[in-house]
Amino acid sequence: MKKAFDPVMLPLPTETLDYSIFINELLEATSKLEVYKEKIKDSKLDSSWFMPTLQQKEAIASTKLEGTQATLDGVLINQIEPDKNNQNLNEVSNYFHATVLGLKMLQIGSFSDDFLCKIHEALLFGNVRKRENALIGVYRNTQNFIGMTNGSREITYIPPAPQNVPTLMKNLIEYINDPHDSLQPLVRVAIIHAQMETIHPFDDGNGRVGRIMIPLYLYKKQQISLPCFFISEALESYMLQRRNRNTFS
Repeated sequence: MKKAFDPVMLPLPTETLDYSIFINELLEATSKLEVYKEKIKDSKLDSSWFMPTLQQKEAIASTKLEGTQATLDGVLINQIEPDKNNQNLNEVSNYFHATVLGLKMLQIGSFSDDFLCKIHEALLFGNVRKRENALIGVYRNTQNFIGMTNGSREITYIPPAPQNVPTLMKNLIEYINDPHDSLQPLVRVAIIHAQMETIHPFDDGNGRVGRIMIPLYLYKKQQISLPCFFISEALESYMLQRRNRNTFS
């Protein structure tokens, strides 16, 4: 029987990462990020006009990874005429509002347990796509599992035991705020995201919290001017490529 995973504490040992493996991808990503920042900066329109729409697109893409079906037109219409019974649109709306909440909190503070729990609470407001009896806005106190999504119910990963979650999250948050390593922010955010998903600190909604943390972290580290970064489309594209390779290999 599989046992609960015991993650390493951060920062990672120096010998863990070999930059030579991904240096080309890192240089390309850094270059594209600079281009993105300059295009936003040089835009003739104030960012307050178009950023909300771009953030909505990321909200749609991120919630789509959870199986949500929504369109940008539907989301924009829902802003004018809210439909409280449409869980898909409400989930996207929650994601957008969680991003705005995160931005406001980071403008006056830093990452913390309270920050993450408030983001989680905003994302799952109204019980959208929440497992029965799952806690909202607090770390889990029971064991959770990750399994196959093909109906087989096979357990593929068992996150850390619930009693270890507070210590692991304390370590993660300390690393986010004061990393004590010489890694690039784009490398750090990958480590942070991986550690967050490895710990799986919440009963439900860990994927959404983990994805929303990426643009918020890059914003806090002044890598982007606003927490608007299309990470979910990239993740979905990568997942599709992997599925296609597995299908035809």
